[in-house]
Amino acid sequence: MTDISGRSGIIENFVDYKTMTDWKNIFDKHFDTQELHQTKELAVLKNNMKDEKFGEYLGTTKGIDKRHKGYLWFKRIILDPIQKHFSTEFHLMYAHFANSEKPLNIHQDYYPERIPEGMSHYASFLIPYTVEHDPSKCFNAATVLFTENGTMTQQEYDQYASHNNPICMQEFGLDKVYTWRTGDLIWWDAERWHGSNNFPLTCKNKQSLVIHTYA
Repeated sequence: MTDISGRSGIIENFVDYKTMTDWKNIFDKHFDTQELHQTKELAVLKNNMKDEKFGEYLGTTKGIDKRHKGYLWFKRIILDPIQKHFSTEFHLMYAHFANSEKPLNIHQDYYPERIPEGMSHYASFLIPYTVEHDPSKCFNAATVLFTENGTMTQQEYDQYASHNNPICMQEFGLDKVYTWRTGDLIWWDAERWHGSNNFPLTCKNKQSLVIHTYA
């Protein structure tokens, strides 16, 4: 069993490509398409700088929460198998199958309006599916975890975080880089600073299942 407090990790080969394709087909058939937008760049706000990217179009998504008619299916087929790997019982806040055309900036998964009173943010999970709709191209994308120790080098910034404001990134350091591979389960404490690599440098889009939870 895994304790997630302040940590991140990866469970390799959690699910295979065919099974993920079956999941995606269900999302495509029964879930509404919405736009995916850039999150608030809190690192910019902390430095009293204008957040020029907030709300920027990033792609499309098909989402689910506990009110959706497909919730029991999602819990039985996807959430319960994840739960077996973790020591704390958690609940679905929101999940979505995303087609991302632009990268998310560095952020925390902080959504207090979605959490019942007395509960706290738990873990976020990401299962890579494809890049440019091709599983063999998944290596072009990565999920990146950061520390707040100000140790990021110029080389690390250029390679993994160049879509973020360079002034803001001076207070962060590089912690972990989880290169995507179809079916791996990437997880992190929801309070950890994280983001995407600047994948448009090498590819046009990426597809994944993202799950936010509370406990």
